[in-house]
Amino acid sequence: MNELKTLKDIEDGFSSVFKITYAKALRQEAIKWIKKYTLMNEIMTWDSKGIGSIEEEHLYDHPELKTDFIILREIICGYKYDIEGIINWSKHFFNISEEDLK
Repeated sequence: MNELKTLKDIEDGFSSVFKITYAKALRQEAIKWIKKYTLMNEIMTWDSKGIGSIEEEHLYDHPELKTDFIILREIICGYKYDIEGIINWSKHFFNISEEDLK
């Protein structure tokens, strides 16, 4: 069975330019998306099957999420476990702690 690789594991095979420039940029982008998905997860309403919906007023309160929510809904149908899975996998892969998200 193969181990799940993280960005740190993959970095070891690349030059220092990749490590300094691209890995840092990828990690910062992941932090941005984790924050968005976490906020979406918090403001969504979940039914008994784990299917989420969002009230229009929340999108007015958070206009930066409107496009992202529409994309998310189209890709994964807004299932709670899928959103949480994206958040958890991203934290693991990019070695992001709760402290990094503050």
